[in-house]
Amino acid sequence: MNAKRISDLEEWLAIDIPDGEDSEDEYNVDDILTNEEAQNEVEKLDKYFLRNEQLSEVTELVNNDDFIIFDFPEGNNQNQCTSSDSSIIDTRTLRSQTSQTPIDVNVPVDGGVIPENIEPNIEINRQWKKKNEITADLPQYDVQQLLYNENMFAGCKTATDVFLKFIRPIVDNIIFQSNLYATQNNKNLKLTEKELYAFLGINFCMGYNKLPSYKLYWNTSEDLHVRSISKAMSRDRFLEILSNIHVNDNANLPNNNKDKLYKLRPMIDTLNKIFPEAYYGTRELSVDESMIKFKGRSTIKQYNPMKPIKHGYKLWCIADLNGYILKYSVYQGKNETLEQEFDKYNLGERVVLMLTKPFWKQQRIIMFDNYFTSITLLERLKNEQTLACGTIRNNRKGMPQNLKKDSDIKRGDFDHRFSTSGIVIFKWKDNKVVYLASNYHGNETTTVQRTSKDGSKSNVTCPTLVKDYNAFMGGVDHADRLRALYCVDRKSKKWWLRIFWGLLDIVFVNAHVVYCQIFGQTDVLEVRRSIALGLMAECDPTSKRSICIKRTPPTAPNNRRKKAMSIVKDVRLGNRGIHWPAFGSKRGRCELCIIRGVESRPKSTCNHCRVFLCCNEKKNCFVDYHQIDINNK
Repeated sequence: MNAKRISDLEEWLAIDIPDGEDSEDEYNVDDILTNEEAQNEVEKLDKYFLRNEQLSEVTELVNNDDFIIFDFPEGNNQNQCTSSDSSIIDTRTLRSQTSQTPIDVNVPVDGGVIPENIEPNIEINRQWKKKNEITADLPQYDVQQLLYNENMFAGCKTATDVFLKFIRPIVDNIIFQSNLYATQNNKNLKLTEKELYAFLGINFCMGYNKLPSYKLYWNTSEDLHVRSISKAMSRDRFLEILSNIHVNDNANLPNNNKDKLYKLRPMIDTLNKIFPEAYYGTRELSVDESMIKFKGRSTIKQYNPMKPIKHGYKLWCIADLNGYILKYSVYQGKNETLEQEFDKYNLGERVVLMLTKPFWKQQRIIMFDNYFTSITLLERLKNEQTLACGTIRNNRKGMPQNLKKDSDIKRGDFDHRFSTSGIVIFKWKDNKVVYLASNYHGNETTTVQRTSKDGSKSNVTCPTLVKDYNAFMGGVDHADRLRALYCVDRKSKKWWLRIFWGLLDIVFVNAHVVYCQIFGQTDVLEVRRSIALGLMAECDPTSKRSICIKRTPPTAPNNRRKKAMSIVKDVRLGNRGIHWPAFGSKRGRCELCIIRGVESRPKSTCNHCRVFLCCNEKKNCFVDYHQIDINNK
């Protein structure tokens, strides 16, 4: 090693430069090494300064992607620092050439992170280098022994009890707003809490008993009739509640309203508050999009031909490995306003930062796909003590440009680069080239099993990052599978009602996850049936509009007695001379025989009262009907 010592009093610097090997990068030394290229890569940089005429070593820079030049204060013949702390030395960083425009930002070279003050839209001159690093030991994850809130679910014995813990905070508002909406439309709904529970239970029951129309559930045909539904509530009462169900007051809608989800805002905000309080979740979380099917007209409806659900409402969700959705946001379009703190980030970055903010500084691991991933996002999350990784698109800003070409990579091969800000980028080839990024992984390798077309299985080498991503990414997808099994999928002309049922399905999924944590793994259908029947059993047995499951069976048709006439007494007993019997081809139950408890179906009617009455040589109910005051007998 040839040591080159610069003895200028203004610039004390000693650099060890290896001979005989060219560097991959060129370094421009401004002001000091003008028009001079450093042809060799700097492997080791020792920093020295003179103290009391002696050459003293301060520190050793191992990961030296930058030159360091020390500026010492002038005017001191003893070469002593004027600061009270002699270890404080002003430095300037000399950066390597890249294809991007550098800015005056010091990026640490020892695995540090970008300072928080850096604007996300500013292009940072990052240094990328291929080297061997191991994944650092993950910090201890501070979490309760139980994943759910034990105090909140104390005393819960059934799936219905667990479900009610989630929806009770929103029930009072739904009842009040529904009754208010009916009053505003000159209707008298008088919805009660138990009726609302029965109404929700009926809809959950309809999820696993699919019929083309609501009315068919009350059809008396054996192949259509659902007895539990017809017992819980009458058809007309169900349709009455359905037509008046509401979550927010339309009269308070602001004139310059920018919230397209105003009709659902109280419900959305309340559930977002309850979900993380009820359940802490696993360490590994995933951010992804979810869809609620809808093909009607709506300004926030999305269309994506590449998704299984092509038309519908898009939800941004963060979920744990069990499929529990901890937080969500309904996408309102590109002009939606999220938290102002993240306005300067792009949409994908804003979504991740907004959803993960409650989990910062908890040493969580966040996974997301290439729609969200960017180097800026990974650096910001690292600043917030949050581990993150995901697939990334190769055209993202700041990506290293010196990775191997696609043609030079075979299946199982990969190339990687580490940045000075602690981010690693992998280019790995499986069936096709995949880019991945992480803010905590090293370049260790493992294997994944792949199946060929002929059915044979083989192990393919891959970075550890790939295996972790495949293992921890599917939380939101798992929640979608649970929600889609027996969802309340009913068409409606009200655009917001589809979101309303979609959110209740999410509540069911979360209740199912918590129930399984408390009582052990249980089939989804069994939990949904338990919740549906439990809610329908909540109906008020004294209500005139609903019939409880435990009510006494109705009396036989022949024993039923009608207490009053269908025709007003003044019409029936008055207007003598205009009541005449008429005979037709159709039969009907005699109005007077019903009162007397006798079964009779004559063809004769009164042409004025328009009721069936016996009028023959054996019985003449026609005369008695118009002469006797039955109600006073």
